[in-house]
Amino acid sequence: MDRCEGAAAAVLAEQALCLNHFVRRSYEQLERLDPRGRKNGVDDRDLGWMRAALEECSEQTLRICLSARPMSNLERGRLLDILLWAGELYVLLRLPGGFCPGVERYRDVSLEARALAAKAG
Repeated sequence: MDRCEGAAAAVLAEQALCLNHFVRRSYEQLERLDPRGRKNGVDDRDLGWMRAALEECSEQTLRICLSARPMSNLERGRLLDILLWAGELYVLLRLPGGFCPGVERYRDVSLEARALAAKAG
């Protein structure tokens, strides 16, 4: 980020970010991609770039986690939260019908049951 004095920890959307800015941007990105906050469905043509965005976020988060960079428990917790949220969204993207409208039938179903239903269907 402009005028940030923190060392770059990762690259997201072709922008080098310090850890704090990376976490903030990741949360913003995941919020935009999460279908549970959307009123309108997602066009199937958007699924490709949405999956790519989730993969980039996950990959960069893993790179930070596996680096030798010392981190606080709060930083580790936020990174884990990003990975878990991105993983959940990635599973939703792979469900029949993509994000929406098919996601409604899975609202109260565990991720394991969703994966089994997608595999069987």
